[in-house]
Amino acid sequence: MGLTCSCGARTNPTSSGEISFLFDDGETRSGTLTINVDVCEDRLEISTFTATFVDQSGMVPNRSFVFTSTEVTGVDCILVNNQCRVVINGMGQITGDPTPRGFFVVIADLLTIQESLEVFNISLFSTNINSTLIQPPLTFFGCPTS
Repeated sequence: MGLTCSCGARTNPTSSGEISFLFDDGETRSGTLTINVDVCEDRLEISTFTATFVDQSGMVPNRSFVFTSTEVTGVDCILVNNQCRVVINGMGQITGDPTPRGFFVVIADLLTIQESLEVFNISLFSTNINSTLIQPPLTFFGCPTS
């Protein structure tokens, strides 16, 4: 008997894409974002999200970071223009920074074999300024289109 998930997403094991971030001090950096997602609305206590950003801008200081969720507090599936969005929020930490930070992620199932990371915001740290197609595809659960 397997576990069911009414709403969620999972990478197998990681997905990545090119992205740009605006940091809270006004600096912008571009690079590669690799994510590992295993979230389910029915199992928030074991849901996880991690992200590794590699700054490829060549600018100083280098703004590469690793973010790891410490608590996923919400996972929602919403339908927008016949495409499923999985919205993830919670708390996490950036490696080397003791300050816990809220985070907000939106991942979209674009129905074209590709998925997109639409929003990735870390409170009082950074937010993406463009969406990115991520490969390989994620597995979506509970979406009306999946």
